[in-house]
Amino acid sequence: MLKIGLIGFGKWGPNIAKEISLHNSLELAAICDVNNLRLLDAEKLYMKNNDIFFTTDYHKLFCDQIDTIVVSVGMEDSFGIAKNVLLANKHLFIEKPFTLTCEHAEELQNIAVQRGLTIHIDHLMIYHSAIIKIKSILVESNSILTFEATRVTTGKSKGLAELLWDLAVHDLAVLDYLLNGRELELLYVEYLADEVVLTLTSNSFIGRIKVGHNAVVKERYSKISISDKEIHFDELDDRKIFTIYDKNRNEFLSNPVHVTYDGPSALTTSLSHFINCIHHHRKSMSGPEQAIRGIQVIEKAVKFLKMEVVNE
Repeated sequence: MLKIGLIGFGKWGPNIAKEISLHNSLELAAICDVNNLRLLDAEKLYMKNNDIFFTTDYHKLFCDQIDTIVVSVGMEDSFGIAKNVLLANKHLFIEKPFTLTCEHAEELQNIAVQRGLTIHIDHLMIYHSAIIKIKSILVESNSILTFEATRVTTGKSKGLAELLWDLAVHDLAVLDYLLNGRELELLYVEYLADEVVLTLTSNSFIGRIKVGHNAVVKERYSKISISDKEIHFDELDDRKIFTIYDKNRNEFLSNPVHVTYDGPSALTTSLSHFINCIHHHRKSMSGPEQAIRGIQVIEKAVKFLKMEVVNE
């Protein structure tokens, strides 16, 4: 039974705390948040567990009763906290984005290697039941020719760089997973006020990732094309299906087949994989190596956007 300390009880932290508390192989041992109101919410939910403690000082989680730490804080704070977690000899489960620079990512990776620690970045979509099933289908098929993903969020409007770090990181991780870690080249970046489109390539493969903000409607849609098939997946479809079409030489689609998927939540699968990596001393499939490949793409795209703003 691994004892977990959670740093951050904000946007995603409560979901992680719930999953940890329900997991047969994990024990929620501590919750930290600098916001006293959020910490009070955590106490109301988990104070009945006499073995858990609550604090506003994350350094107090660096104790013998905690084996591993989950970091779920804002991207501006996560690197410093993550580094201290590793220096305290604790395994690290961290929300995306892993870091905002390759330099920082490689620094954390080196510390973990030197100390024999596991880093797991919660690139949630690669642990989604549908993506896992799609991957199994693609293994039996030809190489992926094209990948198109649209990820549009609602709520407070975000800057273009923030859209990339918050949203594009999901689809870059999925693409990396489906392509078995193949290096991708960023061809070009297109942008509007609330939208960024990345076009990527590798040999004969072309990928297109669109992220944006919309005041009303969310979108979470992917299309994956191989030589004679095309897969369409809508994350927001409550029917839990994706559709496989036959495709002819003229790109005409026919004979749709709906494929159902089911299984544990992506977060449950992600946590289980993390535990397995710790117990068996294996690298996480969403470890630093995978994260760095995505960070490289986003860094280049952000640099391009900054140059465009200067030139306007």
